[in-house]
Amino acid sequence: MQRPFTPNYWYWRVAGDASRVYSSKVGDYVVLSDADYQTWLGQLGAPTDVADETALGTILGGFLLRPVDTLTVVLDAYKEAVAGKLTPVDVNAKLFFNLENRVRVLEGRPELTFIQYRAIIKSLM
Repeated sequence: MQRPFTPNYWYWRVAGDASRVYSSKVGDYVVLSDADYQTWLGQLGAPTDVADETALGTILGGFLLRPVDTLTVVLDAYKEAVAGKLTPVDVNAKLFFNLENRVRVLEGRPELTFIQYRAIIKSLM
């Protein structure tokens, strides 16, 4: 019997690495001997295999589970996934996008495209 998936307390094995697993609870990799991981395993857990760190970051972004800053590949994929949720039809995104461009016009600066605006949002994640 497999335990129910709990995104904020889960483990992933990345690219078949047999020496460590990624912990969403910690936001970083842990060694296989980690006490919390061993307890989790004992409760019918099994880490989910993911192809690489980009895939892991994309998964984490879907649940807004930010990894530590030192995991640059995972963090970039996380940020891209979170920023990717913004679309021009998102009311808040439209409101702030419009406001940003109005301020830019008043300051004599060129308006942003929505792609440029998404990149700014990504940098803030």
